[in-house]
Amino acid sequence: DDITDIDTAMRLGYNWTWGPFELIDRIGLAQFKALAEAEGLMVAPWLEAAKGPLYRNGSALAADGAYRPIPAAEGIVRLSDIKSRTTPLIANASARLWDIGDGVACFELATKANALIADVFTLLDQALDTLPRHHRALVIYSDGPHFSAGVDLHWLAASIESDDRVRCLGDVGKTVLKKLKYAPIPSVAAVCGTAVGGGCELQMHCSAAQAHAESRIGLVEAMLGILPDWGGCGELLLRLQGQPSLPGGPMPAIQRAFERLTLCTVSTSAAHAMECGLLRASDGITMNRDRLLADAKTRALSLANGYSPPEPPVFHLPGASGLAALRLAAESVVRLGKASAHDLEVAMAIATVLTGGDTDITTPLTEHDLAELECEGITRLARSPLTKARIHHMIATRKPLRN
Repeated sequence: DDITDIDTAMRLGYNWTWGPFELIDRIGLAQFKALAEAEGLMVAPWLEAAKGPLYRNGSALAADGAYRPIPAAEGIVRLSDIKSRTTPLIANASARLWDIGDGVACFELATKANALIADVFTLLDQALDTLPRHHRALVIYSDGPHFSAGVDLHWLAASIESDDRVRCLGDVGKTVLKKLKYAPIPSVAAVCGTAVGGGCELQMHCSAAQAHAESRIGLVEAMLGILPDWGGCGELLLRLQGQPSLPGGPMPAIQRAFERLTLCTVSTSAAHAMECGLLRASDGITMNRDRLLADAKTRALSLANGYSPPEPPVFHLPGASGLAALRLAAESVVRLGKASAHDLEVAMAIATVLTGGDTDITTPLTEHDLAELECEGITRLARSPLTKARIHHMIATRKPLRN
């Protein structure tokens, strides 16, 4: 008798993306009735009598024609409920900041697929300026199916037309994400669905992540002919250097990061993301998607007590010797016909960042040093017609181009 129970059963029990009544709303009730009539199917009387959507403002249509609030199980926090009874602290067309209680704020992305554009960073930057005065912690979350599909491809395509625009795009992301990482209050990324490219870099710069078990996370920039330019290379390297399963010394972590970045590894689950170094071992996993925001809020509050920002890391990287080893590995893949000459060029730009450029193992490097190498690499790659072709092909077809 309850459409919400039926929809939930079909989503959780049969792995449907949408339940049948949710699908009717997405099709449109009038369109559904017309389709059913054309197929000679009988529509239930209560559904035939319905005039509006089946779901509205946190309520669901009952068989008697009345809307009733959808009850939330104990311990569940729904952003939609908060949004229905309050107004955002600050907002623009691409993002909103909400107070979700107990001194915790929620930064909500509001672009298509939660893609990252300049307006998102503008509002996040503004939030990081104001939040420490009135809030204890920040959660990054949205009700949509995905955390973030990464940088908006149209913004990227416009940026690669000149060196200055490429640097500007990189500077916008790097500046705000480092501000997020070293903010005086903790941040938790509530990850679900897809978090790739810049979306992965966004969650990597948070103090912690709380990921839904079925999250797909990865740094996939290489398939576009570029490399991560918002600090993703260094963040991945840091996580892999801390994995006890890898042998000691700088090269095992560098080699593993090189594989992850050049192969565009996307995790099949949150647990797999931890194995890949895309999540920390200390990050949390939520089995029930409905509990993700509550779990992220709880994690944020646990970090807030006595919180202090992390110390900036120091890297000791091998330089030319490490770069030569990675070049040999990449060239062997090209010889086997599994990668193109342009793939090799992208791989060597990534390898240069991971091995520290013109350095040696005794020289300490900072995040800024690696960021400069990322900037040099993406600026050079963006000039290539092959990279431009990959980006425009992805926009047109939503499929990667292996040129």
